[in-house]
Amino acid sequence: MKTRTCIALAIISLMALVFGANAQTNPGLNPLTSFGVRFDGSIQPLDVPWIDIGNNQRGMAYDPVTGYLVFVDTHSGAGGSSNVLGNIYILDGINGTIVTNLNTNGIVGGAYADAGSLVADDGAVYVCNQVNNSGTTPFIIYRWDSVLTTNAPSVCFSNFLTPAQRYGTSMDIRGAGANTQIIIGSLVNSTSGTNVVVFTTADGTNFASNVLGTDATTANFNDGIAFGPGDSFYAKKVGAPLRWMSFNLGALSATTIKTYDSTALGNTDNLGPIAVDNVHKLLAAIDVISGTTGPEHVRLYDISNTNRGPVLLDIKDYTPNNANASAPPGYLDFGGGKLYSYVINNGLIAYSVDAVPTVAPTILSQPAATNRMTIGRTITLSVSAFPAVNYQWTSNGVNIASATNGSLVISNLQVSYSGTYSCVVSNAAGTQTVASQLVVVNPTDLYHLNLQWSAAAGAQPYIDYSGTGNVPNQRSIAYNALSNQLYVVSRSSPTTSNYLVYAINATNGAVLYTLNTNGIQLYVAPQGSSSGLGLDAIGVADDGAIYACNETPNAYGGSPADPAKVFRLYRWANGDSNTVPVQIFMGDPASQSSTFRWGDVMSVRGSGINTQIILDNNDAAQRYVAVLTPTDSTMTNWTAQYFLQPTVGTPIGRSLEFGPGSTFYQKRKGFGLVQSSFDLTQAPAATTTLSTNSNFTNTLAGVGLNLTRKLLAGVNYPVAATNDSLDLYEISDLNSPLFLASYIFPVYPHNANGNFISQTFFAGDMLFTIDAQNGIMAFKVALGPPTAPNFFAQPQNLRVILGGGGSMTVTLDQQATVKWQRNGSDIPGATNLTYAITNAQLTDGGNYRVIAANAYGSSTSSVAVVTVALSQGNYSLSQAWNLAPASRPYLPLDGSSSGSTPFYRSIAYSALSNQVYVVTRTGASSGQAVHVLDAATGADLYTLDTTGITGGSIVLLSVGVSQDGSIYAANMDTSGTNAAVYKLYRWADANSSTQPALVYSGEPANQTTGFRWGDAMDVRGAGTNTQIVIDANQGSLAAVLTPVDASLASFTNAYFGETGPSTPIGRSLQFATGTNIWQKRAGTALQLVSYNLPGGTSTVLSNFNNFASSLGSVALDVSRKLLAGVNFAGNTNSPDSLALYDISDLGAPLLLATYNFPANSKPNVNLIAQVVFAGNRVYAVDGNNGIVAFNLVAPTPPSLSVTFDGVHALVSWPTNFTGYALQSAPVLASPSIWSPEGTGAIANGQYTVTNTASGGSKYYRLIK
Repeated sequence: MKTRTCIALAIISLMALVFGANAQTNPGLNPLTSFGVRFDGSIQPLDVPWIDIGNNQRGMAYDPVTGYLVFVDTHSGAGGSSNVLGNIYILDGINGTIVTNLNTNGIVGGAYADAGSLVADDGAVYVCNQVNNSGTTPFIIYRWDSVLTTNAPSVCFSNFLTPAQRYGTSMDIRGAGANTQIIIGSLVNSTSGTNVVVFTTADGTNFASNVLGTDATTANFNDGIAFGPGDSFYAKKVGAPLRWMSFNLGALSATTIKTYDSTALGNTDNLGPIAVDNVHKLLAAIDVISGTTGPEHVRLYDISNTNRGPVLLDIKDYTPNNANASAPPGYLDFGGGKLYSYVINNGLIAYSVDAVPTVAPTILSQPAATNRMTIGRTITLSVSAFPAVNYQWTSNGVNIASATNGSLVISNLQVSYSGTYSCVVSNAAGTQTVASQLVVVNPTDLYHLNLQWSAAAGAQPYIDYSGTGNVPNQRSIAYNALSNQLYVVSRSSPTTSNYLVYAINATNGAVLYTLNTNGIQLYVAPQGSSSGLGLDAIGVADDGAIYACNETPNAYGGSPADPAKVFRLYRWANGDSNTVPVQIFMGDPASQSSTFRWGDVMSVRGSGINTQIILDNNDAAQRYVAVLTPTDSTMTNWTAQYFLQPTVGTPIGRSLEFGPGSTFYQKRKGFGLVQSSFDLTQAPAATTTLSTNSNFTNTLAGVGLNLTRKLLAGVNYPVAATNDSLDLYEISDLNSPLFLASYIFPVYPHNANGNFISQTFFAGDMLFTIDAQNGIMAFKVALGPPTAPNFFAQPQNLRVILGGGGSMTVTLDQQATVKWQRNGSDIPGATNLTYAITNAQLTDGGNYRVIAANAYGSSTSSVAVVTVALSQGNYSLSQAWNLAPASRPYLPLDGSSSGSTPFYRSIAYSALSNQVYVVTRTGASSGQAVHVLDAATGADLYTLDTTGITGGSIVLLSVGVSQDGSIYAANMDTSGTNAAVYKLYRWADANSSTQPALVYSGEPANQTTGFRWGDAMDVRGAGTNTQIVIDANQGSLAAVLTPVDASLASFTNAYFGETGPSTPIGRSLQFATGTNIWQKRAGTALQLVSYNLPGGTSTVLSNFNNFASSLGSVALDVSRKLLAGVNFAGNTNSPDSLALYDISDLGAPLLLATYNFPANSKPNVNLIAQVVFAGNRVYAVDGNNGIVAFNLVAPTPPSLSVTFDGVHALVSWPTNFTGYALQSAPVLASPSIWSPEGTGAIANGQYTVTNTASGGSKYYRLIK
């Protein structure tokens, strides 16, 4: 971390020898054997009680005055604590023993009360807290005069830092007294994580913050930061390049001087914590290895030549190999001729930094012996070596000019570029030569993929975004060649046990129906903190039988066995919608009596009695593979034979696929493709690893193979701000796979998928792939070279308010360069898939298109028209009243950290009484109330009588009012397994003494299994014409309730199937005209559905996708062409808002304005809200976030202008007033007859209608 200038003179003179061109020595790292108890310079976890493997230790710093170390033991684990739970130890820098502890009285606040530590050149000690949100929690720095003081610390800084980010994981210090400077880096929170803060002081004890904006566009500062020479610093984040930046405190800015990525600094992606010695031009870094796949390394670099980048001098391994923390991974510090390194959970190591004899180069990494590439591609050949080496690349024995870095980049490959590329690695002690054969292939005779269809997350009911990266709702797909159907296992949300198996037309992606799930144990009990899935992996045998299993973290069920934990496998004899599944196996497939997780992946092959199913378990401690086979031709009883697999790790996100004979393949992101064999006659003997092929990109996850065509395809997970892709390889030589093409998923940027859960497989001439949270794609495999990019989605027309903003997005089927054009001219810098307009001006209007190109050609999108409208020509809102959360006793927060169960969710309006009704409760089955408010002021009037209302999972939830003033409210019920009992109540009027009558009780769709009903409803009509529409949580059923007779005492149900989003929790439901309904939820399209009650069916008429993805529940006022909806802020630093749209063109909705809820956003994980248009007002409730009421303000109409051009009358109005049509009438006297004159031609910013002047008068008006 720190920059030191006080290394002993003997060390200075010794190390000064290394910087000549022919130096015989170089700085190296030697263990300080006096440090620790192992005589190897290390204090490993549990050598002492204050270093362990519980994520308990944080900051470490060297004191140049005493030679001691400051070591922070938070003893608060990964979760942290706002109070001090451990000690801040002062360690002897020579032997590592405890000298004393610092006084921690008064330290409090933050995610970690004490975290990073620093020592200035004058020996003053500084310790900061760690805050996850510097906008809501003060960042604090404490100060002690020295490591030996017994006094409590003073607070030298305490304040909020904006923008709100996470601070306290990376820091450095330099100077002394009034010249002390402290620098800290940010970690992305709700913002980009691209800020740095430099603290300065005028008196040495009180510090001021200087928050610097940087030119980094992505987070780069949270793992390591260190002052460089002058006003500069170095910064590093795992996965990001090393940056050297200058800073200007006056301008509050930092600018990149140089970046050193993997082409300039080999094997740098995993470097995190850093320290810099500016006197001796040295940089040290910790090479962070994820999990337990390998030990961490400490690397030492020479940074004396800034033109060529850091030169690796030495590398040392950690002995422990425990899973390290990620924020931060550890700490480094130079001092006293030594380097100290602490890796969280792996111990503290001390090295002396000495001049050591230069030895011949050691090669750390090198290219594959053979690399095969197609023409037009780019290849990077990389070599990493040490100590103090120089590189020179050659092509067929001839030096390549200026190719003197560890990496050689060759672009736009041609067949003529094929040959031998060698890297001569040399230093003062010797030379090594590394050679690699490059074969450039013309892809004419190879394969590519033609997209047949795709479904982005949220575009179809069978694929969605769950809202959290580690628990996707869809994980597995399977193909049935006999029926040409694709099956998708889906659950409604991460917290429910509602599962569906969708049968999809494999040709076009259309939903056909869902499989019968009667009899399946859909609830899996958790094992500790680990939850299971009622259905997860799915596969199809050659005879069309379908197999699916649960995922359970404790497959054997525990002792005594818990039936809700046991692993279960089910079989459908065929894909008919009424075929009932049969359980064919239960228990641990490896017959173990410990807690092993099974069911994440499986593969099926064969048919009938020859069917085989292969599974593996998830546990890092012990890996098993099991092959299940039927015991007889009934196919209802199966046995498992298991094998111990030498490989350990996690199969979450890993593929598992049968190979030829008794072999199988496995692949996960970050690991090679492993082929293993098994012998059923030798079970439970260990499997044999036949090969491990690691020459695929490190970001390639699970794969599918087509060995006949020698193809492999898998989902590639690159950086966050882009699309995931399906990558296709030719694998005739698995040691040198040939990358063919990349086909991107239609979600930009990609949704989080923390466990990289995907599945890809070939099926005849087809290929299917799912990327959890992001989409499903289907391709045909075709012979020949890849093609020019095709547009998944075209740019859509956009309407924006003057001064407002909006965006247009295209999606492509493969990686390509993109440029946007306006009116045929390139827009500078517009090279992303999304083009955003901010502070829209009239000049932003026009025709937009996109040109996408790759090595095989270019494609041009359709034209999208951007219209900029004036605000005065449209509706707006003025606030009538609002109720902040907790402002009234019946509007409390629900108390859960995620806000999953708001106590108020529904609102309704009665025109007859001019009242608003709000349903609230205090518990799931208690405290129900219907509060009556004055609609104009929001004042409480009284509550309705709720006598006799009981039952349901939530006793009272939704409310609506019919045109005759009757009030209807209902419960929400779901049992997870048994049929729901939905209860609908009616108040004949709004009198406080009117008691509710139960008018319906039962399962609205006559189902016998568990569906969730009651989250949403809408009411229309009056008397016997009253209709109430509701839908089920799974998105597959809806019902309309109507009165049996004029008494309105009893309602009957009629239901229909639908293909809505898989959860209506947080979804709006509203009658449209006739037998149509509107539905909307955040992350999904506004959907117009037509239903047929006699047939029990429905049809999706339209999906309108051009609203913000954060727009949740909506209401429509079709007569005014308005839509209002709750827009969810997504972070706690901003309030949710009510967004108002003009929908005269639903294909290009015009965002008129947003109006904030009265407080910053409170948790509401299920996005529960409701909006109601009521005459000239709009009401909205946002679960846990309050209620708002607005008055509708009518637009100022445009002015008509009439001019004459000879015999023509030119009637015009500004083009900023959109959606108007001109009408004319000969007289104004009643009855006047208005005739259409058209919408006008656009010229010079005006809509103009040309009429031929004639005798008599003519009157004009505009209508919208």
